[in-house]
Amino acid sequence: MRNKGLFMLSVFTIAVLYANVPSVFAAAPTTPKIVFTSNRDGNAEIYVMNPDGSGQVNLTHHRAADFDPVWSPSGEQILFVSDRNKTLDIYLMDADGRNVRQLFLKTLRRQHPTWSPNGKKIAYTHVDVLRGDVGIYVASINDRVEKRIASGMSPMWAPDTSEIAYIYSDLFIPLNDGFGGIELQKTNIQIVDSRTHAKKELALPDFPFVFNPAWSPDSTKIAFSGIDISAIPLPVLLQDDHNIFDEKAIYLMNRDGTAVKQIIEADGENPSDPTWSPSGDALVYQRQVGKDTQLFKVTLANNISEQITHNGSNTGADWFDPAALSVSPQPKFLTTMWSQLKK
Repeated sequence: MRNKGLFMLSVFTIAVLYANVPSVFAAAPTTPKIVFTSNRDGNAEIYVMNPDGSGQVNLTHHRAADFDPVWSPSGEQILFVSDRNKTLDIYLMDADGRNVRQLFLKTLRRQHPTWSPNGKKIAYTHVDVLRGDVGIYVASINDRVEKRIASGMSPMWAPDTSEIAYIYSDLFIPLNDGFGGIELQKTNIQIVDSRTHAKKELALPDFPFVFNPAWSPDSTKIAFSGIDISAIPLPVLLQDDHNIFDEKAIYLMNRDGTAVKQIIEADGENPSDPTWSPSGDALVYQRQVGKDTQLFKVTLANNISEQITHNGSNTGADWFDPAALSVSPQPKFLTTMWSQLKK
């Protein structure tokens, strides 16, 4: 009877462990997938699709607003932002939409998450509405200890370094618009080292506004959306009814801010939010189409764009391809096993 009791206890213990660590067995997609936000059902939800726009599937199915999705380096998990607890904060789920959980124990306004290359840390924007403070924070997935490393927003972690690109402004005014809106003054792109906190600004004198920095897979280039004031004819710029944000376009540059090249021209349709294909040969971005926002894919070899979403408004894409891992397998890209104890 004693042995039987020990056996039953072991079975119970194993059952509890398995119930508490479902993400250990989470599987990454076996084919390339783009994760994005769509409001096609009247509410912001997280979807996945194939890179050509086919096979669109809703992962979240929740009455809250879910947006800002980003793949883990291994493709097994997705970080996203939601107001499920009445305040925007960061959530984590498996690649198939299961096992959704809030990442931090204490709810604060956190948004725009990005993974470190090894999946052990994340960076994000933390907004303190009462103090009017907008900062870049880094937290370890294991212990979730938060550390402020810069004033700014929209961090993007370089795929193979400790550097984080982000948007800096002399003035941040948090908005209570339900989607983490922040009013900005003149903006620029800065880079901070997540270990030393050393900062450098990329010199873009012709750009009074820049947004959405995105590292290339090899960390040698940065895509961004912005307004090149030198490209606007002076008579147009001086028109009373001219909206300077109609001049937003998408650009590429070297990681040091040199060799700026326009990829998507300004056409008044607000092209923005570029994200790279894992192979580095294409970008997905969003632009206005009528009253909605749609996702487009541009091939960098010929700058030919194709629309890949059509239903509702679709934004905030992130691209994963398992082939990128198999070509250059790196142990640092495997996500940590923190979920064994933290579910």
